[in-house]
Amino acid sequence: MKYLISAAVAAAALAVSAAGAQAQTWYGSVGASRTDSGELSFGMVEGRLGARINDNFGVEAEAGFGITEDDYLGVDVKIKRSLGLAAVVYMPISENTDLFARLGFANAEFEASTGGVTANEADDAVLLGLGGQYFWAGNNGVRYEVTHYEYDMGGGSDAIALSYVRKF
Repeated sequence: MKYLISAAVAAAALAVSAAGAQAQTWYGSVGASRTDSGELSFGMVEGRLGARINDNFGVEAEAGFGITEDDYLGVDVKIKRSLGLAAVVYMPISENTDLFARLGFANAEFEASTGGVTANEADDAVLLGLGGQYFWAGNNGVRYEVTHYEYDMGGGSDAIALSYVRKF
């Protein structure tokens, strides 16, 4: 499944470069998210850089950094960082409003510490997100989404994010 998603994202990246002559919309976003795995919950700051190739398709890269940690059986756990790449399918609702779905992959690094001992572990995940965005003033907008991350080590987490979006 991961190889299929990687191939789809690579094809999307090629489509972005091949569509260079077409009018593309580049955008960036910055916001906060809350990730919950059932036993642990984390706060993160996230940023995205994306290219909307046409009305219905785009690609985006994301990076996130943990800002809170949680305790699990006396061990402090946090997400140090998360990096991802996704293909995005848009469904325009109006000139200023879109619904969207994202499919891609991410890699997160987790940190666990207790009693002066710290360990780091990275894990890959398939991501599937659903959300919407609204542009209230031309290039300025707000984006809300829910994303599920299914990790290779087993288990998953759900993130709820709210972001400011700016078209370039």
